[in-house]
Amino acid sequence: RQMYIEFHDGLRDEIKLHRLAALLECSYVAALGHVSCLWLWTAQSASQDGSLLDFTVEEIAHGALWTGDCSQFLEALKKAKEWTTNRFQLDILNEALTKAERNA
Repeated sequence: RQMYIEFHDGLRDEIKLHRLAALLECSYVAALGHVSCLWLWTAQSASQDGSLLDFTVEEIAHGALWTGDCSQFLEALKKAKEWTTNRFQLDILNEALTKAERNA
């Protein structure tokens, strides 16, 4: 299946992305790139309801093309409240994190 994500012009100045960049100690452009990759990967890989419960922390971070500490990346997403667009909700990420941490 071919999917797409919708980018709005307001995303360029989104405060949650600035927070994420600060938490990850990377540039704003890098944070935007990782989130964009994560959205695209999720559109292809997640269940129809956007759930990532079948994936590990490492797999989710890999979907974002994050090369650093996987848990750090997902915790930063959670703290920045970045995972809140359309069907990809913060509670789904929290569930996936909890499950992955239990299985670690």
